[in-house]
Amino acid sequence: MRTLQSTAYEAGARTGVLVGTPEGRALYSSPGWTMCSPMTSLWYEPSDPAL
Repeated sequence: MRTLQSTAYEAGARTGVLVGTPEGRALYSSPGWTMCSPMTSLWYEPSDPAL
């Protein structure tokens, strides 16, 4: 995570968005990431191909 952060910062990124599971929160918070909002993933597959 720190390598990814550092590489992105060096490339000019100043804001990052990371989506992870509740179980991964401890991993992501250790290098300084903070939760701003819970996220939900959804998948929709219509039964009628015309939709």
